[in-house]
Amino acid sequence: MTGTPKGHRSRAGGRFAEEAKPPAKPVLVYLPEPLVERLDAYGRQNGTGRGRSITNLLENLLPPPTPLAPPPRAEKNLVHLELVRRSDPLYQQFRSRHYIPDHGLVGQQLQYLVFYRGEVVGVIGGASAVFTSQARDEYWGFAEDRNTQKEIENEIEW
Repeated sequence: MTGTPKGHRSRAGGRFAEEAKPPAKPVLVYLPEPLVERLDAYGRQNGTGRGRSITNLLENLLPPPTPLAPPPRAEKNLVHLELVRRSDPLYQQFRSRHYIPDHGLVGQQLQYLVFYRGEVVGVIGGASAVFTSQARDEYWGFAEDRNTQKEIENEIEW
């Protein structure tokens, strides 16, 4: 993509598309023969096939869909984590419905229930690889002292 201005193309539907041409989806449509004949005549006159002819004829007839408003941001002060064991029934209930199969973890690990407005909304866990995430520690207010963090990590035996 050298020579292409940044932002000129966007990824949509699993492929890159020109912003002026949104990605199209194939649709199976049955049309009466007289309409097909008229589409073919339109196509010969305008140098388009049936699909492009339909697109050209329908353009500007239908209003564009109204963009959905983004969901409200979660308020950090209403979110909290509760450390649990992997055997916790609530943790297991949420984890069993996750789209990624649970094959277990290796090494030290922490499992949390995620609460929002006092209600469990999910689970999150981490293994040794994420113990040193400064951004996470600052966001959740985990111990800033590395020795205290190490003590917490080593106390937990799952």
